[in-house]
Amino acid sequence: MMPFAHDWQPHQRLRIGYISPDFRAHAMGRLLCDLFQHHDRARFEVYGYAIMSSPPKDPFQEKFRAGCDVFREIWQKGILESAQIIHQDEIDILIDLSGYTMLSKPGILALRPARIQISYLGYPNMTQASFYDYLLADKHIIPKEIEPYYSEKILRLPHTFIGAAVEKPDLKRSRKELGVPAQAVVLAAFHRPEKITPDLFAAWMKILQAAPEAVLWLSGNEQVATNLRAYAQAYDIAQERLIFAPWADYELFLYQMSQADFFLDTWYYSAGATAVAAINMGLPVLTYSPAAHFTARMGESICAAAGLEEGIAVSETDYIQKAVDWIKQPDLLRGLAKKIQSPEALSLFNNRNFAKALEALYQSVIQI
Repeated sequence: MMPFAHDWQPHQRLRIGYISPDFRAHAMGRLLCDLFQHHDRARFEVYGYAIMSSPPKDPFQEKFRAGCDVFREIWQKGILESAQIIHQDEIDILIDLSGYTMLSKPGILALRPARIQISYLGYPNMTQASFYDYLLADKHIIPKEIEPYYSEKILRLPHTFIGAAVEKPDLKRSRKELGVPAQAVVLAAFHRPEKITPDLFAAWMKILQAAPEAVLWLSGNEQVATNLRAYAQAYDIAQERLIFAPWADYELFLYQMSQADFFLDTWYYSAGATAVAAINMGLPVLTYSPAAHFTARMGESICAAAGLEEGIAVSETDYIQKAVDWIKQPDLLRGLAKKIQSPEALSLFNNRNFAKALEALYQSVIQI
């Protein structure tokens, strides 16, 4: 099947299309739900293409729908018909928000329905596909020296690769109700268990060894808890110092963040939406990237955009020492928390400026 030809000139109001299965209560949906409304309608026409159904009146899809000039639900269409719909809309730039993730449809992009096609956010890596012209990133996650290894041309946003919406849960629960010691220094590490590597867990145990007043608050089921507590025993860490929160609905997850003292990031696949959620709740983030690839550097980018450069460790030793310092020096930790107490004031959550930065990049590729 041959890719489509593009026999139209770029429109005076550039037609930008966003395609995703996640215009809903999903990590991507929560991050970008406030973005579309901030696009400059004098210069851009915004199209949304939903390739997955959403529950009726999903509040996040409602935001996306309201932020689009045209919103099409094409999730019941086949690959070819979906591509034809996008091509008939004469989209100048198509931004794929899912890449190779679950429920994505890269086959649509393979037919080249749009003149220019960009991979962004949902799949934080190179695609090795010729039908993606560009990858949206920033200077933190793709430094210049590793750019030659990417199959796409790199478009760098000025502050961070990620845009985010502020969310506050309508919950009030004590630490006791959440199963967390009231007087302990609580280190949150709400990550998928496959992100926790042996060297990272060893670093966490060294932090607990150096700071007996701290506990580690993780997410996971009974099997995860059993495995990690067994590892902790090798470091003489009491089982009760590892606390496991069951997987919770998002509102409770956010509230749990607010009851911790700071957030420990993972290393080789760092937190994206989870780190944003921590900062959203006023929780300082400590991150370290021992690798040069995209997913290892997301925490660094997010910390920089939040003005939390102090949370970016430069080595494993630095990561451990910073964590111990934050535990042992309450005034230092309070100062860090104060910097992010109003997320609306941080560039990480400034969707108006984020939209302008995206638009500048969109204009630049049209003019090439």
